[in-house]
Amino acid sequence: MISILRQTLLAALAALTWAAAAGSSDPLRFGVVPTESAGALRRDYEPIRIALEQTLERPVQMFFAPDYTSVIEALRFGKLELALLGNNAAIDAIDRAGGTVIAQAVNTEGVAGYWSLIIVAHDSPVQSLQDLIDRRTRLTLGLGDAQSTSGNLVPGYYAFGRNGINPTRDFKATRLATHEANILAVAKGQIDACATSSETLERLLERQPPLRARLREVWRSPLIPSDPLVVKTSLPEATRAAVQAFFVAYGSTPEGRAALGKLTWSAFQISSDTQLHPLRILRLQRERTLVEADPSLAPAAREQRLADLAARIEALAGEAR
Repeated sequence: MISILRQTLLAALAALTWAAAAGSSDPLRFGVVPTESAGALRRDYEPIRIALEQTLERPVQMFFAPDYTSVIEALRFGKLELALLGNNAAIDAIDRAGGTVIAQAVNTEGVAGYWSLIIVAHDSPVQSLQDLIDRRTRLTLGLGDAQSTSGNLVPGYYAFGRNGINPTRDFKATRLATHEANILAVAKGQIDACATSSETLERLLERQPPLRARLREVWRSPLIPSDPLVVKTSLPEATRAAVQAFFVAYGSTPEGRAALGKLTWSAFQISSDTQLHPLRILRLQRERTLVEADPSLAPAAREQRLADLAARIEALAGEAR
């Protein structure tokens, strides 16, 4: 009964907001950062684009950016109104580009989250994170875009920072590339290990099943909140509500479930800027690690910086509870 009532309320909300937002001839521009082949991702997003366009009764244009910074800057300068970002990049989209979180993806198992992984070739001598760290001066590591949550920020802190390792300095070599490029490079023996997203890895393995036997996971992060959908606050409130209602309702249709399934999702759920608090805390924890190791800081200055960081972490943790 509660589920039926919820669906009825969602449908009523959608009807009201879609009616209020419909009819504009200006395109709604939707930015996505490919973590894999842009061509494959464009095909996967096309049913979503068409459905959103038909629902809003206005053109919807997709923008597949080369990196997260391009999307953030496009939002900042009014070239995009909507974007799907990782949590780390979404923080900058909110702080610098006038964005706000309206929804987040839910995976096919009903979990609103995913994991950062470190993978190696199946026949690699590396059996664990400690093995990777111990052999680091002889190994090449692949990381994601500097703004990537699962490809850079999360492993940079949990796997390496907390173990006193600077991955860009302490490995034999470190390369930045898309998740897919790094995964394929590990499978081909071009690099020894890479950090990647569990979602991207699963999508790639579904498209290329033979890769499953050639790769092995050696580290998994704590659960990361799933990717947020960010919209410009400068959009009319009715349009923002209509976009949110569309995505929350989309997974309830067979066509929507099929389209989202190709992206390893089952639905979107309503979210807000507070979903980013764990990643804001992680950024501050990373900064705390750097302050603690900075030999140029006088003891009094270090203690003051650490106290300031601790207060900011506590404030964010309180808001997230």
